[in-house]
Amino acid sequence: MLLLDWCDQVAAQASFIKQVGTMAEKGAKVVPKAEGKAPEKQKRTNRPRNYNLGNGVYRFSRSRMYHKKALWKFVGKKTTKPEKPKKPTHVEKPIKGDNNGGKRLVLLKKRKAYYPTVDGIKKKASKKLFSKHVRNIRSTLQPGTVLILLAGVHRGKRVVLLKTLRSGLLLVTGPFKVNACPLRRVHQRFVIATSLRLDVSTVKIPLRVNDVYFKRQKKTQPKKDEGEIFDVKKETYKASDVRKEDQEIVDKQLLDVIRKNSEKKSIFAYLGSMFGKMPMLTTCWSPFIWNNDVKTGSYAVAFYTVATSIVIITWTSFEMSGGDSSHFYMPLFETDIDDSMQVFGGLLIFFFLLMVVFSVLMVKGIKINNRGYILPWLFGMAFLIILQVLHGIWLIYGYYIYLETVVACLVLWFWMAYNIYCWMCVHSYYAILREMQSPNIVLLYP
Repeated sequence: MLLLDWCDQVAAQASFIKQVGTMAEKGAKVVPKAEGKAPEKQKRTNRPRNYNLGNGVYRFSRSRMYHKKALWKFVGKKTTKPEKPKKPTHVEKPIKGDNNGGKRLVLLKKRKAYYPTVDGIKKKASKKLFSKHVRNIRSTLQPGTVLILLAGVHRGKRVVLLKTLRSGLLLVTGPFKVNACPLRRVHQRFVIATSLRLDVSTVKIPLRVNDVYFKRQKKTQPKKDEGEIFDVKKETYKASDVRKEDQEIVDKQLLDVIRKNSEKKSIFAYLGSMFGKMPMLTTCWSPFIWNNDVKTGSYAVAFYTVATSIVIITWTSFEMSGGDSSHFYMPLFETDIDDSMQVFGGLLIFFFLLMVVFSVLMVKGIKINNRGYILPWLFGMAFLIILQVLHGIWLIYGYYIYLETVVACLVLWFWMAYNIYCWMCVHSYYAILREMQSPNIVLLYP
């Protein structure tokens, strides 16, 4: 036994010397206890007195713990538990009558008169409430990130993430002055994060804006009397003065943050535009042009414009040189060959030469994905469509008594309808390029 005590003391001294050595290596000072001061209370740890030193070797042996716990005091001793007096369940009552036995045993606690066939469900105390769950938010959803809403009334709008609420929902805003999206809660499933991020560390959100702030208030409706069913109108939602005040506070701070950014014009334009706005056409089909996408269809439209322009330039040159222009379907109907035809014919040839140049620029813009080269063709074709409308109205108004005039006007307007279809095809591809390039921001999908 003395040998075991001596081994314990040696082990304790060795551990103390090792601790002092490690503290000296780290540069820590070993401060001796000051005399006359009360020793500081050590924090109580949950480690047991006899713990594992490693490899199954414990600090104290079984014989040592036998003496430390003073188990020798309880050897051979048995304590008897006092018997509790049993409560009587029956009471003996005398019964009168010779043939009744003289007594009866009556239960003190009467049994139930009804026993259910199925045991009822007992309510248990819930330990894991949904409100106390830990919310896991995607790493891309950081405060200040510009998000794209995928559901709800404001779907397609771009909003700014302000913070994450306790319920795990995202607090976002438009701002309201940019795209009319107020302070809202959105689930992270219904947003797409972008690479654009604003510094909203200086934006101070009112403390009352929390989950309770957005909770709907259920109003009890009074009972309707007879005849009041059609008189009462449904109340529409109106924002309270508190919400309007909070919206103005947040919008003012957020707009100041955007104005301090070097690319404020692009950011304002980006927040104000809609995401996923479908173009007019997704395929380009006609009796002469059919393609699965509007890009290839735009190439075909450019070829059609060049071919049509060459035909009209040739026809106009023939009329200016003394050709027949007395038919309704001629572009220079009823013009003087020596005077007015030379002026209007020259303007018409110049316009269609510009259309040829605009078509070449459009092909170049489609190849390099630059929407700026497509704009001249869109404006030129729109101007041509307006001229066709006016020319058809002039023909019908002035020569409606001739059947040839009506036929020529219908042919002209059918051609105009085809030009409108070609314009829609090119504009659809222009809208796709604008969505991709304004501004250069990457979508961060989960």
